[in-house]
Amino acid sequence: MYNDPQLFNRLVAHLPTIAMIGGLFYYQWNQDAEQDKAINAIEVSRVERSKEADQKFSNINNGVLELNTKIAPLDNIAYRVGVLEGSLSETNKRMDRLSESVINSMEGLKKDTNQLSTKIEVLTNEVRTLTGRNQTMWFEPMRKTK
Repeated sequence: MYNDPQLFNRLVAHLPTIAMIGGLFYYQWNQDAEQDKAINAIEVSRVERSKEADQKFSNINNGVLELNTKIAPLDNIAYRVGVLEGSLSETNKRMDRLSESVINSMEGLKKDTNQLSTKIEVLTNEVRTLTGRNQTMWFEPMRKTK
């Protein structure tokens, strides 16, 4: 078998095909290695981007939590504003009652003053009638003489 010249001739005849197949295998092996390197580089880049994105989302979540803690005291703002509006309304009602009371008191004081003035005039007229004087009880202002 090893001394068969036809085998040698066939081997020599197919040597370019065998070399071509070996070259294709070598080329494919190199291509696979380069593709593996590229895939590994892409995977490393993806992992780094994933870590960066996770960090950014973590920062965003921390910011949201911080904002939530800052605005937490404002949760009951509607209730507090409602209470303030109610107390302001009550204060306005009290002020309205007080102003009406003051106005009524002033009107009563004006009425009492007018009644007193009328009684004084009546009394003055009775005193004039009893004394027979037509003079007023009030001092007359001094008049300039020419």
